[in-house]
Amino acid sequence: MKIYLSKKSNYVKAVTIFSAVLLVSLATLSVLKNETYSLIGGIIISLIMFGIMFYFYSNSLRKVIIDKNEMILKKNIGKIIIPISEIKAIYRLESSNLPMTSGSMGVFGFIGNTMDNSICMVNDRKNMIKVVTTKDEKYIFSVRNPKHLVEHLDLP
Repeated sequence: MKIYLSKKSNYVKAVTIFSAVLLVSLATLSVLKNETYSLIGGIIISLIMFGIMFYFYSNSLRKVIIDKNEMILKKNIGKIIIPISEIKAIYRLESSNLPMTSGSMGVFGFIGNTMDNSICMVNDRKNMIKVVTTKDEKYIFSVRNPKHLVEHLDLP
């Protein structure tokens, strides 16, 4: 069993901290107003925003575990299991912007779906890997040593 950690880039850390500070500031301002409707609206909006932040946190990639028969993408909450026998291709991606159709653009990582229908869990855009399976599923994620992970699997 081999473990590859997924480290957050400075950009992701900065965006996450800025978003959290902004969210707490807006929640505090809405609660400090003494008008009934603004208080209720502020609480509802704050709960929605905290829920969205929790969703992105829970889907943020922590590590990739390569076992003899499967690749496990371990998130903060939950995991995705990819049988190695179903992997058609695995390769490194160059550092670039990710064309996201939905998801987080830096809050706890780049989490969501890209324009080519890949499931994206990238914490560092300089260390990305793309995995294509036989089910036409595509995953883009980042690990600390992407070159070693690709060489470790050594697919034909």
